[in-house]
Amino acid sequence: MPEFIQTQIDIASKSEAGGTVVVPKGRYKTTTIELKSNVTLFISKGAELVSVSCDENEMSDKKLDSGIVIANNE
Repeated sequence: MPEFIQTQIDIASKSEAGGTVVVPKGRYKTTTIELKSNVTLFISKGAELVSVSCDENEMSDKKLDSGIVIANNE
């Protein structure tokens, strides 16, 4: 799913109108996702993006050194 999210963001960013990428309910292990101009990332209720660099047992207590989602003005 994480690769699919980034692929959909990349596709939407190439459209003149941009678009919305929806992450459905579920838990997804991911690396950094790069959000681009004119693209909305909608994280549905019950959806969770978990950094692959964090221990699953510590997720609620751990603060990330860098974000899972970064914005890029392209």
